[in-house]
Amino acid sequence: MDRIYPVYNAFRHSRLLHGNWHFAFDRHELNWEKQIPKGMMVTVPSDLQDNFIDLGDRQYASSMWFERHEFIPKEWLGEILQLHFDGIGRRAIIYVNGMEVGHHNGVFIPVVFDITRHIRYGEENQIIVKVNNEIRPFELPTGHVKVAPIGDKPNVRHVDYHVPSGLYDSVYITVAPQNRMIDVSFQIEEATPEKAVVSYVATIKGNCLVTAILRDQEGRVVATGVGGNGRLSLDSPHLWTVGDGYLYRVDFDVSRLGKQHDTYSVPLGIRTVQMQKGMYYLNGAPIRLQGIRLQGHHVDSVSKTPMVVRREMSRLLSLGGNCMYSGGYPLPQFVLTMADEMGILIIDEFPAAGLGVKHVGDLENRQKSFYCGTDAKLRILPSHVEMIKSLMESHKNHPSIIGWSLIHEPGLVLEADESYFATIVETAKALDPEHRPLIMTTRQKSDDIHKSVVKLFDCLIISQWSDARHNEQDITEGLRDWQAAYPELPLVVRLAEVNDNTLYMSPAECMAMNEHYMLRQLKALNAIGVVCGEFLESVDFTYGGTIKDCWK
Repeated sequence: MDRIYPVYNAFRHSRLLHGNWHFAFDRHELNWEKQIPKGMMVTVPSDLQDNFIDLGDRQYASSMWFERHEFIPKEWLGEILQLHFDGIGRRAIIYVNGMEVGHHNGVFIPVVFDITRHIRYGEENQIIVKVNNEIRPFELPTGHVKVAPIGDKPNVRHVDYHVPSGLYDSVYITVAPQNRMIDVSFQIEEATPEKAVVSYVATIKGNCLVTAILRDQEGRVVATGVGGNGRLSLDSPHLWTVGDGYLYRVDFDVSRLGKQHDTYSVPLGIRTVQMQKGMYYLNGAPIRLQGIRLQGHHVDSVSKTPMVVRREMSRLLSLGGNCMYSGGYPLPQFVLTMADEMGILIIDEFPAAGLGVKHVGDLENRQKSFYCGTDAKLRILPSHVEMIKSLMESHKNHPSIIGWSLIHEPGLVLEADESYFATIVETAKALDPEHRPLIMTTRQKSDDIHKSVVKLFDCLIISQWSDARHNEQDITEGLRDWQAAYPELPLVVRLAEVNDNTLYMSPAECMAMNEHYMLRQLKALNAIGVVCGEFLESVDFTYGGTIKDCWK
């Protein structure tokens, strides 16, 4: 599978398949791979529920079918055609002209299918996708389907975690040459104001020569390399940093016997990221993470509204912040690209949520552990590993990403569970040539996760104090327990604003309460040495000037 993001140039084409698709609910598992019933249309990309008003349709949990027809010109004959899906919720079978081209399982995971042999050139081509959105107990994130008395089967989430349904993200066809680049990885070996050294590994399809040309933002050539495995060195580099997302460009030319077959350009931010002595270091200098959550769930506010994301990033920088997180959702490519360009740090989070939890609020699950069980080892762990591989291979070249959160709020974790967590950590280590910190996000107390598991991670994101609203001891007690148990382990703390119990408050009173609570939290965090950053849920209910003063 090609792992590079689609581009449009002299050798490559990319066509979005956005707009209206024919759609049909399939409550009886019928065979419509040749043609689905007509009469209903939905918009792609979109979450299924956004297309309907009826509650039964919005909560539908079973199979559904999508169909679209696309003209493919004869000029594309001889090239490689691939069908890309940036997001399918949750599993799918794809058909082109009535022939099955592949299966997919996993929400938030991009997938690519080679459809070259299934295309009719110079004609309309039929694309049909059968999607099933049922949430299952042994998939990521977890849940189950409940059979209602009236016959409906709504999805039941085990945690407060929205899972989109259907074709909720971009769908497109790409055209690429037979001899082409299919993947590239970078490693920043050295990055100082005086010199930078970047190694790269380019994977090529076909017996071809690769040439790498490094250009600055003005297009000037500043370094060159030959071969699929090489190094680029330059003097006086412009380093990528917070608020200054300076991006070089690496042009990879693929040629054979003097004839160019492919070219592919990749943005490159030159910077180093390390975790040392309980602190993040960016370009060798310590930095405290000061972040804001992207508002709303993954589909409604992120993948649909680039303008809102840019505005939020600009507001974050204006307040003196430097980092964004999503609360357990992988971010779309365009959000990561925007963060690269604006100089925003990103904790990339994976959708391993709800594991070992039976219902919303049951995060401790003290009776028994989940991860040492047979079902977890044989059914969950392989999916978890594949999810890590897919997302890290897709996101690895973004300079904005400074850490990987591999699991979200895992519940009770015992010593017997160490092998599960060791497997996902070792998988992630092997995939990232830059060795960015590996993180676990948890709401558990320090004695709910065994020490052998905690020590596998470089950092923890702690989010267990969202309800501690009335005395300062509640805010710091759990953190001090973590510090006592792991005095060398860095912690990033997620804070929440007070936006409940305000029915009889004026907006000014509500804002004042939030401001008071936030100031008290930040003051408490500054007294805890292992805390290397804080994430705010929002600044909408707080005076921006207060945050700016705290973060200056």
